[in-house]
Amino acid sequence: MDLNFDIDARREPPPRDGTPGWAQWCGTWKTCPKHTVYCGCDEETSQTALFDGWSLVHVIVGMTSSIPLFYLDSVAWALVINIAVAIAWEVLENAACVVQCTRTSGTSKKYEGDSIWNSLADVLCNMFGFVCVLLIYQSVHGT
Repeated sequence: MDLNFDIDARREPPPRDGTPGWAQWCGTWKTCPKHTVYCGCDEETSQTALFDGWSLVHVIVGMTSSIPLFYLDSVAWALVINIAVAIAWEVLENAACVVQCTRTSGTSKKYEGDSIWNSLADVLCNMFGFVCVLLIYQSVHGT
């Protein structure tokens, strides 16, 4: 299943001018992801897929960033903290300096940042992890 928001939408990531950063990241909203789900080693999937191999990592991070649930009396505040952490990470992750560090550190030499759609999917995965822990928390505490 592919997403197609616009008949004229391009299926490939927009051309990169070699300078990563927020302008490039925000510019990807005009392009539909090439794949809905894709976990492959042959290309940098953060640009071409809505959900990729890193989506599982975001679920796990969502589970761990739900720890405030156990210290706050408010599920709403814990959720706000979780969403704020997820969004802040996506913004930071797509800053030009972080993309450049990722390339030079050897983590991923092809990394050019995420597409805006992949970032939104990552935030959703983070929230999914939060909801999983919330359900466990509520079943244990009988609320």
